[in-house]
Amino acid sequence: MSIVGKIIKVSRHLCRTEKSLERKLEYLEASLEENGKTEDLCMVRLMRETGIRMGDLENVLWDNIQFPYVSGVMAKKTRSLYPVSQISEKTYELLKQLKKRDGMVFHRTPSAFQATVRKVVGGEFDFNINSIRWYWLKAVAKVPILETDHKHVKLNSTEE
Repeated sequence: MSIVGKIIKVSRHLCRTEKSLERKLEYLEASLEENGKTEDLCMVRLMRETGIRMGDLENVLWDNIQFPYVSGVMAKKTRSLYPVSQISEKTYELLKQLKKRDGMVFHRTPSAFQATVRKVVGGEFDFNINSIRWYWLKAVAKVPILETDHKHVKLNSTEE
């Protein structure tokens, strides 16, 4: 049985709870690893651990990564720097596997990255790449997010 097959079955519900997103991310990461998509896996892990938006991944330079920290990454939208963040040793080891063609860490276009994510998820569940940022805000940064802010779908309609 493949690595992906061993992972907990991911709910098909559109529920955006911390736990359901964590399971989806675990499935996604295992699928990317199993398919040899190291650059895409690094992108997902960096987004998950630092909160960097997909559109800002192209601004990540090798100089921004000084293990265990990522710092100095510019956000396009706000023209400000992302806060200094720690990355895991696993993410750092994966990043070291990438070829250093120039100063940029990632060379995938957002559309190619999203297409790969859709392909490896393979219809198992609905997944929006921006959910990684939501997960980071909720689980890592511990920002309180009201359920109405992210259109939370309740699994049990009788819950109040």
